[in-house]
Amino acid sequence: MKFQRFTSAMPYTPTFTSAWRYAVGAIAIVLLSGCFGQETVKESLDDYQGRLSRVLDTPLPETVVKPLPKLIDGSQLKYNIEGLSINLREFYAIQDLSLIHI
Repeated sequence: MKFQRFTSAMPYTPTFTSAWRYAVGAIAIVLLSGCFGQETVKESLDDYQGRLSRVLDTPLPETVVKPLPKLIDGSQLKYNIEGLSINLREFYAIQDLSLIHI
């Protein structure tokens, strides 16, 4: 008697993990699509100023953009902290204070 190898006649169905991957991918695409195609902050501000000037019947003031100040060199921002040394007896004395329980 010969043994025949069992083969399934059913078509391939995706497993739960591959379905989960497709679902997560679809959700990610939908969420990321909301990040594109929106106005920039400058366009939104210009639109707001235009609507505000039409409602108040006043002309828009000219905006003057001042240049940003130059940043300080990083070496000037460093601050050398002196070493701290504490006696072991002083350390144990600090532990007896009631401030630790606050």
